[in-house]
Formats: sequence, C-alpha cells, structure tokens
Amino acid sequence: MDWFGIEEDSGENKIKSVSEISAIIKSRLDDDSLRGIWIEGEMTNLKSHASGHLYFSMTESVYGREYLINCAMWRSSAREVGFRPENGMKVRAYGSVEVYEPHGKYQFIVRELSAAGAGDKHLLVERWKR
Repeated sequence: MDWFGIEEDSGENKIKSVSEISAIIKSRLDDDSLRGIWIEGEMTNLKSHASGHLYFSMTESVYGREYLINCAMWRSSAREVGFRPENGMKVRAYGSVEVYEPHGKYQFIVRELSAAGAGDKHLLVERWKR
C-alpha cells in the first residue's frame, strides 16, 4: 500500500495517462450515429469571434433538468447563415459531434444553422417582462 492507503498497481489497474484517456474518449465518440445529424435547441452563450467563428451552446429543458451541448461553427459555415443568430432563439443545427483530443472536450461542430422560432427560456423571460 502507498501512504494514502491505496493498493499499489498490480498490473490489473494500469494507471492511464491523460492523453490515453482523451484518446479513449475520442474513439468511443467516433460513431456514425453522431455524424451528419440535426439537433434542435435554444441558443445560449453566443460568442462571435473576431476570426468569424461562432461559439454557442444549445440547451433543452426536460422534466426540470437542463441539458446543454457546446457548439462551434467555423467561419466558412457561419458566412452562409441567412439570419442573425441571437441568444434565446430556437435553432436547428446540422453537423457532427467531434472531440478536441488535447483538451478532452467534445462539441457539436455545426455546418448548417436554421432558425426554428423563439426558445422556451426566451419566451418565459418575455412573459415575465409583460
């Protein structure tokens, strides 16, 4: 045992490096069911980068739980958006889930974006204002 009272590695519980874990996560998320898909949700945390890239989250509330996925839309795709994206909009996004392995971070890479109305949170705030 080590000084924390933890059993020494017997070979069965191999200690993995950060890069190994990130590679495993990437390989597990490299699945056709996460590519070329449409998702719908409310746009939040929108940031338009000087480079022309858009960064935002898409959220959804189900049975009182908030779900969120981080999204990135590269400049080449963002130029093709035919409307001005804003926080609180309900949007549909086409793309794929990808992993940025060095950070162990997954995000939805958006290739197409369309407006789908006002989001639930936005409507709630508007009702509250009235």
